[in-house]
Amino acid sequence: MGYWQLYFKVFDLFIVLKLFFSSGSDLSASELFKIYVVDRHAHHYLPSQFASLTKLSWYWSYFLINILLLIPIILFAKKRKKIFYVNMLFILSFNFSVIGQYLFVELFPIKEFVLLGMSRFTMFGYWMIAILWTIILSELLNRKLKNINTFLKKFNVNLSPAFFAAIIISIFIALIIIKDNPKKTHIAHNNKLSNFISKTDKNAVFAAPLNNIFPETIQLIHKRSVFVGNTFPFNEKYFKEYNNRRKALYGSSKNKSIYFHKLSLKDFKEIQKKYKLDYVIFDKNKIKNKFTKVEAVYNGDKYIIYKL
Repeated sequence: MGYWQLYFKVFDLFIVLKLFFSSGSDLSASELFKIYVVDRHAHHYLPSQFASLTKLSWYWSYFLINILLLIPIILFAKKRKKIFYVNMLFILSFNFSVIGQYLFVELFPIKEFVLLGMSRFTMFGYWMIAILWTIILSELLNRKLKNINTFLKKFNVNLSPAFFAAIIISIFIALIIIKDNPKKTHIAHNNKLSNFISKTDKNAVFAAPLNNIFPETIQLIHKRSVFVGNTFPFNEKYFKEYNNRRKALYGSSKNKSIYFHKLSLKDFKEIQKKYKLDYVIFDKNKIKNKFTKVEAVYNGDKYIIYKL
């Protein structure tokens, strides 16, 4: 079986699996597109609104990845035919994931392609680059390491390029793991707040503003439930409820923090009639309404918490 046949067989299998394991939801294509793509994941699924982790547009990273995938093609075109074909496959796959997303999700929405989320496959672009450039660097290192190995042979040691690269990568990963501990960092910066949340009932449900701390830390670090957050229920059966909950707390506007902090005690009581909700967390610098009828159970430097 050739490379192209294998590629299309794998792609066909993925489509079949995606369709076979359908959730059986009664959501129409337009409802799915509105909730899943437009309201919640426009930055992931609409190429015209793709987000970027830098100040630069996503076009720049897209262009850079393509350049880094094209350079190996020139190097492998004559010497390494098999790697050359794999390289071509990488480039076509990476670009089709963006072009296909634009055609079949943004321009002509098709439910199966919306669920497939081809744009998510662009994350493999980094792995494609890593694989191809590791081969290139290994060949370069092999030449450089010949002199070192000539010396090391005296001690019956042979340093291969792959082993050398593995050592460097392992050290890099180890340093990241040692330095980056989200749980310790969060608790250290929010010690009193963390202590309060950790002492609440394990079945308590929190409503919180969307920022770089909440609501995910409540779930991941303190093991408490949140009314709704940035996490998404990837099951069509719960799309509508998730959408209703999110709109109840954050509205439909882009500035969801302003909407949340304008909600009154009456608004939260109305929400409480439909869903379980025990605590509300506000940023003290943004809160617009004072809950005079409810006493704050936590009042810190940055945040204030009310129990409904």
